[in-house]
Amino acid sequence: MKPSPGSKIPKLPYWILRKLAFHSLPEGYSGDIEEEYEERVRNFGKRNTIAWVWIHALTALPGALKYKFVWGVIMMKNYLKIALRNIRKNKGYSFFNITGLIIGMGCCLFIGLYSQYEMSFDKFHENSDRIYRINLVSNQTGGVTTAPALAPAMKNDFPEVENIAQMYDPGNSLIKLDNNISFKTKVIYASKFSKFLPFPS
Repeated sequence: MKPSPGSKIPKLPYWILRKLAFHSLPEGYSGDIEEEYEERVRNFGKRNTIAWVWIHALTALPGALKYKFVWGVIMMKNYLKIALRNIRKNKGYSFFNITGLIIGMGCCLFIGLYSQYEMSFDKFHENSDRIYRINLVSNQTGGVTTAPALAPAMKNDFPEVENIAQMYDPGNSLIKLDNNISFKTKVIYASKFSKFLPFPS
């Protein structure tokens, strides 16, 4: 099977010269890379020829990247002009399309942030995947609490439950610290593991 053109040339510099940097090379030169490579291998050896290929590829690369960037900017400007013309020509259709796109992107962003927030609870714990929370929302205070009878029942009926901490949210409460008594809002009482709170009736 006959080898493909350029198969003996190192792949990366060959790709740079053929695909990226052909605009930076002299006219007619990019089509003769294979012949020039084989000629130099015969005259100067393979190691020197590989170095020559790399030098030419790296020398031509800045001009090639500049060429790609300039033409990319030009094409982007043309695309923007065409898009603006179409928007002006079809104002109603464009309005609904752009509005729908903005609403869709906003909803996706909101759902993503909400999901990230919901999945972030208790992540600072080493065994966060083994922590579960059961809530009961109080109709009186609007706070979150745990049913008083739930903790002992779960501890007795489910042996896989290792520890239980109860929570009670009275809403507002008087807090005494040393000799200072102050009224606080959004207070939550919590028990130690396996210690059940004496909730008020």
